[in-house]
Amino acid sequence: IGPFTFTTSCDARVAPFYENFSALSRPDCWSEIGGEPWNFNLNAEYAAASAGDGSPIGNTNYAWIDGSLPNGENHISKLRTPWVDISNLSVPVLKFSLFSVNSESDFYNTFKVFVHDDIGSSIELYSVQESTDGWKVYMAELGDLNLSSNIQIEFFIHENS
Repeated sequence: IGPFTFTTSCDARVAPFYENFSALSRPDCWSEIGGEPWNFNLNAEYAAASAGDGSPIGNTNYAWIDGSLPNGENHISKLRTPWVDISNLSVPVLKFSLFSVNSESDFYNTFKVFVHDDIGSSIELYSVQESTDGWKVYMAELGDLNLSSNIQIEFFIHENS
């Protein structure tokens, strides 16, 4: 009998946790939900075509969605990290970069970031609906949010521009 192929649930990653999207597909234990699939490369289109690698170490890809019409007016797409155990951090921090530029109009899709914990808390950390004038780094301290030790970050795009 066999061979069999199956996937098991992922254990929580131990912080510090960094993802450079080195593969051209969704990383293991990440999940996507919504109307438009995320891309994992440096090949964004339109005004983002010149974005390049915005990471501090270079030579990486990024996760992106083309939010322009006709790709998904009013679509909602989410990208979630694996669960991350932050119990060993004295000052847990989320840090990410965002490139949001629209060269065709002054309308921007809504980009949000949520943190969830494994006991049901969900907190909106950011809501951005404007130009970042290139790559912009965002940083949020998580220590005062009364979260459990296992968290998950959700990147949320509402294509509403």
